[in-house]
Amino acid sequence: MDTLRARGKLPPRVVPCGDIELVKSLVLDGAGTGVLPWRACYGAPRGVVRLLDPALPFEVDVASLFYRADLHRTRAAMRVRDEIVRRGRELDAVDMPVRVARIGSRQR
Repeated sequence: MDTLRARGKLPPRVVPCGDIELVKSLVLDGAGTGVLPWRACYGAPRGVVRLLDPALPFEVDVASLFYRADLHRTRAAMRVRDEIVRRGRELDAVDMPVRVARIGSRQR
């Protein structure tokens, strides 16, 4: 936020909000600008959400799936685990901002 303020890219009124989905909804409805994690923008209509300034600092958003080695091997447990893995791969396929490399991959 300090960087945005220094570059004059903050609106006159800033409303802090910890609810990512609320911020995303307000941004998609055209109510203003929001600071969101890149993954929160997944699924937004193309061109509606854009990177404000590629030179701004950012953090790589990493999600990891850990499960116990003695996880019950029921059909339900395996479906939940497989769906989490599938969704993770789907999110990994989303184009990331410039300068962001995926974990375990070469810099683009």
